Amino acid sequence: MEIETDYIEDYFYQRLSKDERRTFEDRLKSDAAFTQEVKVHALLTNTFDELQAIELIQNFSKIETNLEVETSNSGFHPMLKWAAAFALFMMISTWFIWNNQQTNEELFLAYYTIYPNVEAPAVRSDANQQGAWRLFNNGEYEDAHQQFQHSISNGQNDVATWFYLGVCALELNRYNQAEEAFKNVITLPNGKYNKQAQWYLSLNFLKNSKRKEAKEALKKVIESNSSYSKKARELASKIQ
Repeated sequence: MEIETDYIEDYFYQRLSKDERRTFEDRLKSDAAFTQEVKVHALLTNTFDELQAIELIQNFSKIETNLEVETSNSGFHPMLKWAAAFALFMMISTWFIWNNQQTNEELFLAYYTIYPNVEAPAVRSDANQQGAWRLFNNGEYEDAHQQFQHSISNGQNDVATWFYLGVCALELNRYNQAEEAFKNVITLPNGKYNKQAQWYLSLNFLKNSKRKEAKEALKKVIESNSSYSKKARELASKIQ
């Protein structure tokens, strides 16, 4: 089930809240079918190559076979077998989270959230601008991008227009346009959206597989001591 898969991935990539993680782990202890699904997902996720996945599955099967023999000979409680299997699974998943280099896309998705519309479109006199905000709010980023671009072409050079143009371009995977827009925000005299633009510029580099540029941009976010600095430090440590 797609929702279940997303839930499991959110756990692996630490996107769940503290309470959500506790609920997830409680379910692992009580729901055998769910535990099996999580184990298979951990082993077969794209982060492992095919040979690694096969080796892990084979090792897990051998351990389970040995546990069955030992349990039948020693009279151990069946829960002991489950506990050992669960401990092995947790070792595998911990190794998976911390020791595998995540792909650019996985790191991007783990840290990216679209910036909300905090502007007030009602005060805009430009009809194109008002339409752009409505389109942005509706998630129609292609049309919103065109409207923001039209406003800029007509001389609307304010920082908000450039910033949200960049956000739309990033949503549309137009990396060069997003980079240009965020850099314009950073250089404009009005400091509004400067820190946000630096953060989104680093994410844009990452998604565009420019890891070196992403790390350089993240350094500036860290040095800014903004609300993004902690996340920037975490992300930078995961980029090899």
